[in-house]
Amino acid sequence: MNEVKGYVSANTITAKDTFEILEARRRYLRWTEGERVLDIGCGPGDVTNDVLLPFLPRDSTLVGCDVSEAMLKNCNRYKINGRLMFKKLDIQQKWLNNGWENEAFNKIFSFYCLHWITDHRQAMRNIYSLLKPGGEILLMFMTPDNAVYIAFETLKQSPKWNRFVKDIRWFFESSDSISFCEDLLESAGFQEVDCYLKTSDHNIASWNTYLELMKSVNPFLRHIPDEMKSEYFGEFEELLKKQRHIRFDGPDGGITVEYNMVVAAAKKFPRKKSIA
Repeated sequence: MNEVKGYVSANTITAKDTFEILEARRRYLRWTEGERVLDIGCGPGDVTNDVLLPFLPRDSTLVGCDVSEAMLKNCNRYKINGRLMFKKLDIQQKWLNNGWENEAFNKIFSFYCLHWITDHRQAMRNIYSLLKPGGEILLMFMTPDNAVYIAFETLKQSPKWNRFVKDIRWFFESSDSISFCEDLLESAGFQEVDCYLKTSDHNIASWNTYLELMKSVNPFLRHIPDEMKSEYFGEFEELLKKQRHIRFDGPDGGITVEYNMVVAAAKKFPRKKSIA
């Protein structure tokens, strides 16, 4: 997801859903003085700065992380007053290194990130490792039953395109997203796991705006030869138009996109002291 300009200009979905989920969980979160908070998959930094940071207590500090150098470059504009910083991190790397070995956070959030990765178990182990005992997590990621993923995967099965993208994985494969998430968190060691499905819809001003967003997040497009990109995306657009998850809202050109998300909250309990 390195098409930063297109993503920033077209993406209004992430801020809306992040705000709604934070507000819904506000009364469940418990804060102590001077907490350190991590935002995994901060992207270009706009939601981290504009939505998550104002939600936090004023004495907390926030670290946004992303695997994309291009996204992190855009984040530089948001560094303010020592409360907010950004660092590179691949959350599914096998060993936490490059300055992350000794990091620890009271709260870890992640919105619209974890459906991009392939090694979810390693990612959850890393999140558990980065969380302080007594800490809490709040995660949100999309389920595979969405218009975009269905269209991408349909193209992937075509012999014309499969030779370019057959090894590119995106999303997790599960018919039961809640059980999938619960198993991941519990296997990593989390407790008081609460996973639920949130169904949402979002109004987008125009079909072209939606297509620009889809181009910016398409994990396959960069593997398609330049001379075939237009043809590939044309077929992708036609598949999107047939999806029941997208409604065309009339002559003004706006659309409504429906989708499901997994919301997951959990805690890392302090270790019990052994009795000598």
